[in-house]
Amino acid sequence: MEYEAMLFGLSVGMGAALYLCYELLAALRKVFFRHKAVWNALDVLYWIGAGFFVFYMVYRFNQGILRSFLFLGNFLGAWICSRTAGRLLGRLIGRLLEICVFHIKNMTKRLLFFLGRCNILMYSLRILHKKQFFGNKRVRQGEKVKKKKDKKENKE
Repeated sequence: MEYEAMLFGLSVGMGAALYLCYELLAALRKVFFRHKAVWNALDVLYWIGAGFFVFYMVYRFNQGILRSFLFLGNFLGAWICSRTAGRLLGRLIGRLLEICVFHIKNMTKRLLFFLGRCNILMYSLRILHKKQFFGNKRVRQGEKVKKKKDKKENKE
């Protein structure tokens, strides 16, 4: 009877851990993944992993004997966790991730701004250089025209 009580407590803990993992996945999903298909794929992967984890623990601690109180313990642990610390922890993790993503985006914008300013500066220097180059060429062309006019005037 003591061993079964210990197994029940372990299954309650497993249920709580699985619920907290799902809350973490939900927070990550809200911050990083916007597409519904990605959400569904992550859910499928989570439930496959959770199923393997539960059956691994059942076979490890209970010699492969499936008992209904183990599944009841999993559901009870997830329910208790959802009513106490689960949602609070999910919101906290979500806020922390949003803050991290905000700062990363802000730093990226600042770094890209300097890169963009450098590109703008280089572009304006290229335009200035082209204007100077064309100005010199036009001046030379104008000088040739003046020389031709001067030669024509000198011949007359």
